[in-house]
Amino acid sequence: IRFGMNYGVFEDDAAPFVYKESGFAWLDQNIQWAKEHRIYLMLNMHIPQGGFQSECEGAALWEIPKNQDRLVALWRSIAKRYAKEPVIAGYGLLNEPAPTPSRAAWKTLADRIVKAIREVDTRHMIVIEPAEALYVSPKKCNYISIKDAFFLIDDPNVMYEFHFYEPFEYTGQGVFDTISKEGGRYPDATRTDGYL
Repeated sequence: IRFGMNYGVFEDDAAPFVYKESGFAWLDQNIQWAKEHRIYLMLNMHIPQGGFQSECEGAALWEIPKNQDRLVALWRSIAKRYAKEPVIAGYGLLNEPAPTPSRAAWKTLADRIVKAIREVDTRHMIVIEPAEALYVSPKKCNYISIKDAFFLIDDPNVMYEFHFYEPFEYTGQGVFDTISKEGGRYPDATRTDGYL
C-alpha cells in the first residue's frame, strides 16, 4: 500500500523539529494493522512542510530553506525509528514534486533526504518521483514531459515511480468523475479519441 503521510501529523509549524509522539503512535498503529493483514507499506510524504505539491500550492517548500531542512530531518527521524521494520517496503520521499525554480531543486533535495536516511537506515528502498511540474504561481504549473522529468539518485536501492492519469475515465475508475463507472475496462472499443 502506498501510505500517504502529512508532515503535520508529526510536527507543528509553531514547533519545527519537535516531533509529536502521537504522530508516531498513529503510524505505529497503521504498521500493526498492516502486519495483521500481511500488507507492506510504502511510506509516502504526500504533504510536506511548505505544502501539497500536486496542485502547485507548495512553493514554500522550495522558497523557504528551513522547510527543506525540516523535511530532511523528519525523514531521518522516520527512517531511524523504522530502520528494522520489515512491513515497511520503502520510503516515498515526496508526492508529485513541483519545484521552483527548476527541476534541479528537486534533485538537490532528494539527494539530501537520501543521504540523511542512509545515515540511519541502509535497508529500505527509496522511492523517487520525477519533478512533475515547475511551480509558477498558486494553481499554475508548467508541466514537464516525463522524459525530461526523471533524474538518477546515487543509491543501490531506488525505485523510480511516476503517475499516469490518461485516459482518466479508466485511471480514475469513477473516484473523481460521476460520469465514469467503477470497474471500467481499457482499452474501451467504444472510444475513438486517441487513447486506443
